[in-house]
Amino acid sequence: QTCALPIYAWAQEKDPEAQKADSKKTALAAEIPGQIESGYLLPNGWRLTPAGEQIVLKDLPLNIVPLPDGKQALVATSGYNAHELTVVDLATRRKIATQTKKNSWFGLSCDATTGRIWWSGAGETVIHGFEWKEGALAATRTYSAPKETGDKKDSQPNNTASASAGFRTGMTYDAASKTLYSLTILAKGAGKSFAWGDAVSDKGLGGLISKLHPDNDASEQFVACGKRPYDVVLARNGLLYVSDWADRRVLVVDPETLQTVARIQVGEHPNQLALHPTDDRLFVACASSNAVHVIDTRRGVVEEVIQTALFPQSPEGSTPDALCVSPDGEWLFVANADNNCVARSEEHTSELQSPYV
Repeated sequence: QTCALPIYAWAQEKDPEAQKADSKKTALAAEIPGQIESGYLLPNGWRLTPAGEQIVLKDLPLNIVPLPDGKQALVATSGYNAHELTVVDLATRRKIATQTKKNSWFGLSCDATTGRIWWSGAGETVIHGFEWKEGALAATRTYSAPKETGDKKDSQPNNTASASAGFRTGMTYDAASKTLYSLTILAKGAGKSFAWGDAVSDKGLGGLISKLHPDNDASEQFVACGKRPYDVVLARNGLLYVSDWADRRVLVVDPETLQTVARIQVGEHPNQLALHPTDDRLFVACASSNAVHVIDTRRGVVEEVIQTALFPQSPEGSTPDALCVSPDGEWLFVANADNNCVARSEEHTSELQSPYV
């Protein structure tokens, strides 16, 4: 049982030294990033009063994927603390299941029919497998890259680079063909760095795209893909689209051969991709351009550029790095990482208007 007891206290004036010590403690507490009385204190000293309700997670949430029933969502965090894959109940705002991995990154995909989930293993160069079933999240199989992918030309399914030394990034699952597509950045230089611009040791290749069939034991196939591939989606036209962070382009990839068949120029540092649910548009967040580039996948061209900065002609620095389209296709939401805000664009007669922040 729990009982509440009234507590009475008498105020007594403190001596000046005690008051000074209390003031110092209060000032120190105000400098520690985290939740404060007036909202949240960021490490850079900014104070935020965020809209909506907040659910406390581990640091650096990189991806959110709603589960098929619309009642829960997967949230992947990959920061300094434990890397967690968390199931959040959207009605109660509570964490209802969690799995932890040593290494992880942005890539996250699931099979709506079976409840299987795949999560990027980052520098471990693996794909973590899970299953969401009857309210429980369980770790299943781990998919590892081959030690060497061969020594053949880029036109072959297995090319010259070693995927086992890479860094897994984006991924997507095609339920129709039961195929999981995954992206890998290759390490560069003697120090095996993933920083773009280092001396290369990957024989001229920057990244790979691969496909595997989780239902069987067939080996994963890898093909060269871009310089620093970030995200991948499968469009209505049956083609894969890959954002290439280091090359200001979106690559068009044949899902059968994994060959790049076209390149579409976009803004600086393209990252997350989102498909419109009812038409052929592809939205591309471009981190260093303060913009979302909209691609017409039927024609293979950019048809519109949506600015997401707080003010017109703002300098680089809003850093749009995540986006999604509402299920009815009426709203586009864009996360501006360095403005600590979400830009919202409303659609009227197939035209996206200037963003409301």
